[in-house]
Parts: sequence; structure tokens; C-alpha cells
Amino acid sequence: MLASLAEGTSEITRFSAAADCRSTLDCFSQLGVKIDIQGDRIRIAGLGLDGLRRPRHTLDAGNSGTTMRLLAGILAGQEFRSTLEGDASLRRRPMRRVMDPLTKMGARIHAREGGFAPLKIEGTPPGNVQYIYEKVSATGPYTRPAGTYTRYGDVLPLLTALDDKLVVFGSGDEVSLDFDPARLPALPKGWARDYFFAANGYEKDMDFYAAEGNFVAPLPFLRMGDYPYPAGKSFPLDDAHVNYLLEYNTRHMSGNEQRGYWGSQAADEAGSYNLIGIKNPAVDAMIEQIVYAKNRGDLEAATRALDRILLWNHYVVPQWTYGKVRTARWNRFGHPDPMPKYGRAAFPNVWWWDADKAAKTG
Repeated sequence: MLASLAEGTSEITRFSAAADCRSTLDCFSQLGVKIDIQGDRIRIAGLGLDGLRRPRHTLDAGNSGTTMRLLAGILAGQEFRSTLEGDASLRRRPMRRVMDPLTKMGARIHAREGGFAPLKIEGTPPGNVQYIYEKVSATGPYTRPAGTYTRYGDVLPLLTALDDKLVVFGSGDEVSLDFDPARLPALPKGWARDYFFAANGYEKDMDFYAAEGNFVAPLPFLRMGDYPYPAGKSFPLDDAHVNYLLEYNTRHMSGNEQRGYWGSQAADEAGSYNLIGIKNPAVDAMIEQIVYAKNRGDLEAATRALDRILLWNHYVVPQWTYGKVRTARWNRFGHPDPMPKYGRAAFPNVWWWDADKAAKTG
């Protein structure tokens, strides 16, 4: 391993022919290291710390726990993804004592429940980029069409047949497939196995030439013919399709939520969340700064600025931590004196109609 990471050629004599050593050589060969074996003497052309290449296939450590443990640390620092596998015996040996310290140092390693192989190692992408699943941005770099998306969780039942039950996901969402390759038929000696993910679906861009590009709906279906649907056609609403919509498509996204709550365009849209009817160019401009923020700092600054504008114009009156509930009403009611200590003014439970007050207000 050290020779593979060194720069230049190393020569090793009296190299063991044991299966564990052979597994190590095979793994580094797949990582692009040139290895010349002459009996018990081998020559290794090292590629340097950053010279290893993405393997085309799963790296097989055989029965060598040492190979898997040490190689996991090396691969965690590379820019590419890789998978470490082993034989049936090695897959029963827990790898938590390796995964845990590497994870604390920033590595991204996935394993079967309990920390068993195969180990899927994300690697470290080039540049100042880290994919931290526990710290998900609430906004994301791209806008999304407004509509109802498939809820998070297991969606395997939607992927077992070619039908209208699609997984609806947008930018920033991820669909992953896990399976145990050990259950597949054994390969002949010298063969390698590749995996292909066959996807059947539809893709919609938010472009001016895309039909209904700003919305998830209408959903496509196999017998639709053209999209958008011709007159007289609609997404099927029999029991099976309705159950699919109600069970899986329950994650509503309004696209860029800030536009929907405060933007001028939403003020004239029936059913929008801009209930106040705000039409303010300063608000619109700040929303665009939020939507197209290039980094976390810009996003926070623009969000705080929008907050100040909304408060200054009295569009929003913060009261989430206020100990009372404000109500606005005509002065046509009476109430006991003193009022109940608890119950948040108890309106309208202990209030009554006061005819004299009502006569004064008209």
C-alpha cells in the first residue's frame, strides 16, 4: 500500500503469495497502480497520494480484513466514490471500529446495518465542497416547480413495475438503491460484473418552452399520448391511482416559498399565501436576492434584510413568543370583571352580546 501511494517505482522481494496479499494487489491494480510480479519479487509504480483512479468495479478484499480496513482509510481521502467488498466470511465481520474514527474525520462511509461490508465510500470531492446529509439546506441552489412531490422514505413499491405510479422528485432530492451483491449468481473466474440502473420516467424543465414548466401537475401517464394532454384526457382517477396519490404524493412544495408569501405576482393569484396583498418592489428585489444567493452568507444577509422590510412596513407583527393572543373586533360585547386568569381572554367563551354597546357602534 505504501509503495502504491509513493512517487516512483518500489521493488519488494520475498513477497508473500498468501491470498490476503493477492487481494491487496488486485485492489490497487483496479485503482490504476501498475504492478509487475516476477515470482516473489514485485515492482510497483507508485502514483502518489492523489494519483489513484476511480475503479471500474467493486474492490474485492477477499477474506482480508486488513486490506479492507486500511484501504477504507486510503479511499476516504480520494475524490471518487468506491465500494469495498469481501467474501462471505469478511462480510460477517463488523467494520465500525474503522468507520467511526474515519467518520469523525469527515469521511462518508455507508455499510449494511451493524457496520458490515460492503462499504460504500463517498470520497472527498475536489474543492471546498462537502456533502453532509445531516445538514440539508432549506432552500437549495435551484428553484422547484410548485406542486406535490413523493414523500420521503421507501419508494420501492413504485419502482417494481412500468406503470403510472411515478416517484416525483425535484432538485436536491436523491433516490438511492441498496442491494446485496452476494445474493447474485457467482461469476466465472476472471469475469467482472457491471451494474446498470434502468430508469423510465419523465423530466420537466422550468423553461419558457416547457408545458406547465412552473408546476408539477399535470402528472404524465402511459396512455396520455401528448403532453400536455389533448382535450378530454386527464390523469386516471380510479381507486388504484387515487390511492397512489394519497399514500405517496403528500409532500407539497410551493416552489420558491418567499415569492408565494410576499411577492407582488402572488398578490393577484387566487388561493396564494400572500393574503395581505403585498405589492412592494423592495420586497420583490430582496426575494430575488434570497432565491439566487450564491452562498450561505449571502442567503442569511438577504433573509435578514427581507425580515426588516416586512417589519418596517408592518406587514408582519411578530407574536410567536407573546404571552397573549391579540384579537380585533367591534366593541359590541360585554365580559365579566375580573376576567378569568387563564384562557387567553376567553373570547368568545365568557363574552356576551351587549345591546347598548352595539347601538353605539351601529
